[in-house]
Order: sequence, then structure tokens, then C-alpha cells
Amino acid sequence: LEPGDTLILYTDGCTDAENERQERYHLLERPRLREAIAGSFAHVEELGEHIRADIEGFVGRHEQFDDICLVGIRRKE
Repeated sequence: LEPGDTLILYTDGCTDAENERQERYHLLERPRLREAIAGSFAHVEELGEHIRADIEGFVGRHEQFDDICLVGIRRKE
């Protein structure tokens, strides 16, 4: 990683999260995860919270069927 680069690792629980209409987070026309990751955040923690909130907002009240793991790493120097 070069200085300033960010690495985001996630499990299939993130991309396979389903809403009440049984639509999967990553299969919609809108590339939601890519859009969330592309945002500009001062801290990697903020990026992680943004992604988590986007997934939770998409899922709504639908029951989670898989574990979700999200790891963010940013090189400072």
C-alpha cells in the first residue's frame, strides 16, 4: 500500500445481505458497496461505519442470515 491508500476487506455476508424483497445488496443495478467505498472519509473508521450503515439501511428489518465482517486498513505514511 502506498501512503494514503485504503484497503477494505469484507465477507460475503456484506454482499449477500438481503432486504425484505429478497434482493441482495450486491446484485442490484446500483453498485452500492463500490459507491460506499469510493466515498471520501478522513478516517478509515468513518468509512467502515458508513458501509455498515448503508448495509443496515438496505436490509431494514429483514433477518440477517449470514455473519458480516468488515475490516479497513489505511496506510498513513
